[in-house]
Amino acid sequence: AGMGKTELAIMMANYIGSQRGSGLFVSMEMSDTQVAERHIADFTGLPVGKLRNPLGMDNTDHGKVGQAVTELDKYENYVLDATVGVGEIIAHATNMAMGDNGLGFLCIDYLGLIKKNKAERNDLAIADITRALKGFSLQYKVPVILLSQLNRNVAGRADKRPIIQDLRDSGSIEQDADVIIFPYRDEVHDQNSKMKGTAEIIVAKYRSGEPTTCYMGWRN
Repeated sequence: AGMGKTELAIMMANYIGSQRGSGLFVSMEMSDTQVAERHIADFTGLPVGKLRNPLGMDNTDHGKVGQAVTELDKYENYVLDATVGVGEIIAHATNMAMGDNGLGFLCIDYLGLIKKNKAERNDLAIADITRALKGFSLQYKVPVILLSQLNRNVAGRADKRPIIQDLRDSGSIEQDADVIIFPYRDEVHDQNSKMKGTAEIIVAKYRSGEPTTCYMGWRN
């Protein structure tokens, strides 16, 4: 938590949307308004907290927000803000993919909140979800961004940087994912970190290349 995975996913989704058009963002923790706020924050470079306090913004900030809203309106992105099962998510996504505008991306925040079959073991239920999303992605050529939380293994290590085995029920995720990315902010664990304001973007799996780490500035 607190690493910025939702913000990173939205940044990726906005980039894909700029290339491919309309997208579907499924959020089971935020309302459609909150999701829109984060999209605008990504476009403007303004913190969400500042967007919620218009009196604290100057004319330049207001201009950035206006431009961002205009740009986002072109994408015709949709938000599904409800706790649903993978079948319902894929049904919505398929309808968009088969529509006149197609579907540029499917982004889901997050795996642990997707409704599961209570009769199944959790790892098997997770496998059903990742397999279904993989099948949808391959059939309709739509990139799927699926967020997931980590298990508690990280807390017991001196080096808090996540690895694939830290993903909850990681087996099917590792098998089905083409790319696995971990955002890591050292300042979350160490207030005196020399990496304040910088996020490590750890590409732990890349089916078409080698794992790597890159860095980006982070706005609180």
